[in-house]
Amino acid sequence: MRYVCFFFIFLLGKILVAQTINNKYYQEAITFASHNDVNQALASIDKAIYFDGNKAPPVFYFHKYEYLVKLQKYHLAFEVLNTSISLHPNSVLLLNTRAEFFFALRKYKQAIIDYEKIISFVMEDDLRNYNMKLASCNFLIRDFEKVAIIIKQVLINNPSNINALNLLAALYIELLDFTKAKEILQRILHRDPSHLATIINLGFSFQKAGQHKKANFYFNKALKLDPDNPIALSNRAHSKLKMSILEEALSDIKKSIGLLPTNSYAYMIRGRIYLKLGESKKACVDFNISKKLNFSEQYGNEIEELLSNYCY
Repeated sequence: MRYVCFFFIFLLGKILVAQTINNKYYQEAITFASHNDVNQALASIDKAIYFDGNKAPPVFYFHKYEYLVKLQKYHLAFEVLNTSISLHPNSVLLLNTRAEFFFALRKYKQAIIDYEKIISFVMEDDLRNYNMKLASCNFLIRDFEKVAIIIKQVLINNPSNINALNLLAALYIELLDFTKAKEILQRILHRDPSHLATIINLGFSFQKAGQHKKANFYFNKALKLDPDNPIALSNRAHSKLKMSILEEALSDIKKSIGLLPTNSYAYMIRGRIYLKLGESKKACVDFNISKKLNFSEQYGNEIEELLSNYCY
């Protein structure tokens, strides 16, 4: 990722469900999970589901999914989601969880299907929040027309929505209208001078315009607020590469990859740095990793061109 949109993975049970459930096995599962005894929690939630039968609520299945993920049984976890959604087809909890599962696997088109279903029956704040999730997924598959339509709807009802404004700025960056992008981002910073995503996006707008010294001013500012931010690190590495500060660029990008090893963009940058350092074999390894992480779906043909020019 080069800029920060509205990204939102809450895998492993970050969703809070405010309800009281009179099922002793469910309560046992929650207790076991709170003590990190995931196997016992899974056994108890299975009993809870069996005890309630077809009346078992969505939250039971959500926790079963959660425990299976913690045990790294991802295939079974996904099966639980599909089965539970067939039983509870309008459960926002389950549909959102499956969408986030798809998002984690970078299967953005499948996530979009679930988010589109959710927004067909939620209202007000929930509708706005899920519209932003939907817009972000569409952004990642470069369907900018749909992104623009959704952002317009969100801003009509909430013109100061920071997430929508950041995504609008990202759209202007993609359209190479850096002036409008910077105007929006500076407006956000006037309201909230320490808004991390906005600071990073402003840095990227300068980077995209080829103003790397100014870009790094904002990436440095972001890293003062969050020294381990992988997006700010990868962007700073890119600008340092363009400024031929290669050793510092390599240090930044290695740290970024260590913090976020699924970021296809970071591997592309490290590969470019290795090319500059004359280490073409290492570069090609990184370019191939970037390709496997679906760089092209998010960013276009750059990785294919690099592989063709330097590795085939």
